[in-house]
Amino acid sequence: MGGIAAIVMTMCTEASSFRARKLRIGLSHDSLPAVDDFLSRFADRHGWTEEGANRLRLVGEEVMLSLINEEASDGPGEQKRRLVASIRPESGSAELEIVVASDDAIEGNIENHMAYLGQEQELEDEELLSIRILRHYASSIHHRKYYGIDIVSCRVEK
Repeated sequence: MGGIAAIVMTMCTEASSFRARKLRIGLSHDSLPAVDDFLSRFADRHGWTEEGANRLRLVGEEVMLSLINEEASDGPGEQKRRLVASIRPESGSAELEIVVASDDAIEGNIENHMAYLGQEQELEDEELLSIRILRHYASSIHHRKYYGIDIVSCRVEK
């Protein structure tokens, strides 16, 4: 009897829109269209307004560009970094999590850049522009770094 209940609950979870959607892809500029399509399909499936969908897509793009630029500034690595993006709906928002894994040593943190970037500070490079865009469009952003792994979580309001 418990097995049947577990199967029914699994089927309900599978059919539910609350299940996180995932995308697995290499981290590169060539991945940007796939991530954009992934986020657009999520927004369409969950009835987001055009403005909300654009915010979600922009946050995804800026996180990707920040991670790609960070990788480029670290120099050529022996291994390509792989990206797993997952997104799940929450009441009136979406939680986007991007995990990038590699064997390279990690330095720099988007969340720390946001904390230390003053409102009056002039834009010095593309990275600071991305950070300002993320701060404007994402209601929250958390960047955790471990040896060889970046985990960026963003909340975007509908």
